[in-house]
Amino acid sequence: MVELTIGTDPQTLVSQAVAKVRHPGLNRLLASFMQEPEIREVMLCMPTSSSDSDALSAPRESPSRSTAPIWTIQRLRRAAELAQYLCAFGCEEREVLYVATLLQGCQPLLNHGLQSTASQQDVLRTLVRKSLQQLEERYPRQAWLLRQAMGWGLEDEVDDFYVPRLQQSVQRSLSLVVEPPTGLKLPDSSSGAANPCEFWH
Repeated sequence: MVELTIGTDPQTLVSQAVAKVRHPGLNRLLASFMQEPEIREVMLCMPTSSSDSDALSAPRESPSRSTAPIWTIQRLRRAAELAQYLCAFGCEEREVLYVATLLQGCQPLLNHGLQSTASQQDVLRTLVRKSLQQLEERYPRQAWLLRQAMGWGLEDEVDDFYVPRLQQSVQRSLSLVVEPPTGLKLPDSSSGAANPCEFWH
């Protein structure tokens, strides 16, 4: 199935990205997150192109593609879908990784250009805390997976195989699809990331 997004307004793109999540708890968490004023400002700002150096940019865009504006949510959704593709586990993990990548991909954009004593990670945690607590009450397995994928789990919960690979799927997909704004680093990104590549739909 091919989904056409050219000329689609960003709010519709956000709704489409949220609608891809079938799990009710994860869908509710992501929908609530996308309604936060700080996130709406990021998602509904002016579209970026490959020539913008201070915003998200997609590497190796062809001239025909780079002339069309690309919204932040489009880039983040591509990364989230790539995280699902890179996942070596089952459907449960893939859906969590989709959500985790969308959340984590917003972190470098929070407070960008603003003076604030709070770190971007602190802001992200604050925005998602209430919804994550609600998810934990009804769907503890999904909440646990999301915490691990985001790197928010306890030290004694991290094993040598399962949790690191969840986190690597998120980090790698963001490093391949999304470039952080100048002077910012993606959270917990690996220095050994592969060269950027396209992930178009």
